[in-house]
Amino acid sequence: MMTNATKHGVSYQDAFKKYIGIHQLPIPKEHDLIEVESSFGGIAIYQTKYIRDCMYFGYGENGRELCEHVPFNLCIR
Repeated sequence: MMTNATKHGVSYQDAFKKYIGIHQLPIPKEHDLIEVESSFGGIAIYQTKYIRDCMYFGYGENGRELCEHVPFNLCIR
C-alpha cells in the first residue's frame, strides 16, 4: 500500500498517516503492560526453554510472506 501510494504522488509521510497512523494510539508511560500476540521494537530476551521448538520463518501457514517474528511469537504463546 505504502509503495503504491508513493508511486501515485502521495508523500511517504501522508501515506504513513493514512494507512498506519490511524491505527496507532498514544499510550502513557505509566500505563500497565498490554498483552499482545506479536510485537517487535528492536530487542527481545527469551528464556531458552520457551523457544526451543520455535524458529523465525517468514511465511504463514497459507504460504503468504509475512514478518518473520509473527509466527515465532505465535509459537511461544
